[in-house]
Amino acid sequence: MIDIFKDLSLLNQHIKVIMINSSGKKEGGSDVNGIFRDALSAFWTLFKDSCTIREDERIPVIRLAYQAPGWEGIARIHVKDYDHL
Repeated sequence: MIDIFKDLSLLNQHIKVIMINSSGKKEGGSDVNGIFRDALSAFWTLFKDSCTIREDERIPVIRLAYQAPGWEGIARIHVKDYDHL
């Protein structure tokens, strides 16, 4: 998801999400922001577990795997998430 959101133009576009289950099959359902919200929730859970430290107050940690474009992608995901509230 981070690689996709490196593109600045995504902030002004409708995003259609297709969820793939653990068997590699497309999950059913129509996206009226529900599937997109599920994708965002899954992303933030993974991000919290792999890119933050501490228990009570989660603090993002600079990782060598993410250079400036990666962190900009994360910021765009945050903005798009906020727009869907």
